[in-house]
Amino acid sequence: MILDTSRERNDFSVAYFGFEELETMEKFVETCNNFMIQDEKGKSYMLLVQKAIYQSMPNRDSGKLHPHHNTITETDDYKQFIEKLTNPKKVEETKAAEASPVKAEATDSEEPAEPQPKAKPESMNDPHN
Repeated sequence: MILDTSRERNDFSVAYFGFEELETMEKFVETCNNFMIQDEKGKSYMLLVQKAIYQSMPNRDSGKLHPHHNTITETDDYKQFIEKLTNPKKVEETKAAEASPVKAEATDSEEPAEPQPKAKPESMNDPHN
């Protein structure tokens, strides 16, 4: 049977299966790959079985923890975040103190001089040109 997909939208469903026995997985692939099924409306679908490139599952019972496990409280970013939560006024004062030298320089400097008009080229001043 040839399916005409030019008039229909193709929607795909994906399912992931984990097999404990290699033989069970091979039998499933052999049985279900390219298998045609039909829904209650009479529409046919072809099953496509693909194997994952990385087929092993992580071992959750290894007992070995990642080196960064439970170390977030020791990072500078986390400490700054907690400081912002516990002392928001102190953080605002620190930001204001850091920004104030820039403002002080701007206020201590003299008033900017009035912009001078640009001189016109000699050819523009001559009425005969």
